[in-house]
Amino acid sequence: MKFWVLIPARAGSTRLPNKPLLDIAGKPMIAHVIETAKKSGANKIIVATDDQRVKSVSETFGATAIMTSVHHESGSDRIAEVAKILDAPDNQIIVNLQGDEPLMPPGIIKKVAKLKEENKKVHVTTVATQVENFNEILDPNCVKVILNQYNEAIYFSRSVIPYQRDKSNESSNLAYNSSITNNQVSYLRHVGIYCFQIADIKKFVSWGPCQLEVAEKLEQLRWLWNKKTIKVMIESEELMHGVDTEQDLKKIRVLFQSKKIT
Repeated sequence: MKFWVLIPARAGSTRLPNKPLLDIAGKPMIAHVIETAKKSGANKIIVATDDQRVKSVSETFGATAIMTSVHHESGSDRIAEVAKILDAPDNQIIVNLQGDEPLMPPGIIKKVAKLKEENKKVHVTTVATQVENFNEILDPNCVKVILNQYNEAIYFSRSVIPYQRDKSNESSNLAYNSSITNNQVSYLRHVGIYCFQIADIKKFVSWGPCQLEVAEKLEQLRWLWNKKTIKVMIESEELMHGVDTEQDLKKIRVLFQSKKIT
């Protein structure tokens, strides 16, 4: 199986400025992401960035780095620009690995690529994991996804989905925690990794942002808005969040320093 890993790495985050360059255990965050990608068996690893500093660091740690526009609405738009620059073939399989996912297991990268290869009629493959507690359900930084019976995405949201109407008069904390414990309702957290072919990412860009994508700030909703199928692999392995906030960054730094992560 041949696939490329493309890593969109924007430096202009409002919550964490210069995010790809932030130090984790003596290395920039983007360096950890590149090292993870190398272990996945990818044929090419390319960082798509809008910052010369990120480009320089990425090349130092062994990735190809390509400068892209500062005006992209999403990481997928940035990847599409790289595909155009490289004149990549339409059937090339791409894994979109977010530049703020330093703890993504290499095996997950390979699995999501394999799932796409095995499901050629599916437009996108991605990953979800079980939500473990009530706080995650309410956290807008924890993106929830609901699926149909074929493990295809119906919707992604920062809000609570599914909402349990019959439990609305109970203590929310107890009601939702009870559902999780008793497996009454499946709450899934979306993991920020995607796999698609170049031909499909070209279509993605041509559509432009949709209303739902703009409202939720979730690029994957553009696929659903345009009636495209997203196949979701439910992963039993515990997966860490990406680095969205200062709190996330502190947690990951502690994990590295305590040698729980190598």
